[in-house]
This record gives sequence, C-alpha cells and structure tokens, in this order.
Amino acid sequence: MTIQALGYKNGDRVSISINSKEHSPNKPGINIVVMDFMTFQVTEAVSFDTGHDKEASERLIEFIDMIPVGTLVFIAVRGEANYYMTGESCFLSIIGWGVT
Repeated sequence: MTIQALGYKNGDRVSISINSKEHSPNKPGINIVVMDFMTFQVTEAVSFDTGHDKEASERLIEFIDMIPVGTLVFIAVRGEANYYMTGESCFLSIIGWGVT
C-alpha cells in the first residue's frame, strides 16, 4: 500500500494504491479510501472538497460517523483542504489526518 500527495509543482495529484491498484478519487480536497479489516476489500473511495465547497465539511463528518469501528481508513489531501473545515471536521488535524 502506498499513499502519495504531490503538490501543484509536482503534478497536483494524490494516490492511494493498494496491491498496485489505484483507489483514490484524486479530486481536490480530502480523498478517503475505506477498507474492510476482515476481507481487505475496498468498500468506499470518496472525496470531500473542503477547500472550495462550504457543505463538504458537514458531508465529511457524516461520512466519518458511518465508518465502522475497526475499519482501515486511508487519507490523502490534494490541494487546499482547510478553507471550509469547520466544527467537528477540524478534529482531523488533531488526530493527525494530515489537515493543517
């Protein structure tokens, strides 16, 4: 498994690759890939453009709340992601999810 986040000058893209297969939506903002811990199957691959979309922060929190305990979660941030981060979504920076 590899996770990469390349800045604007280096290609402006993110990658979440598992077993040599790309799963990241590679969209601006927070890209999340969710994997079932028991089967190691990817169950979700989503993105939340919290840098440009005012409602994305709330959708992010709703999505995280639905992830079962014990699930593997991989995150990569492409571009600006914190401009519209509000309320509960700010906890991502506290727990080290790469949002600054």
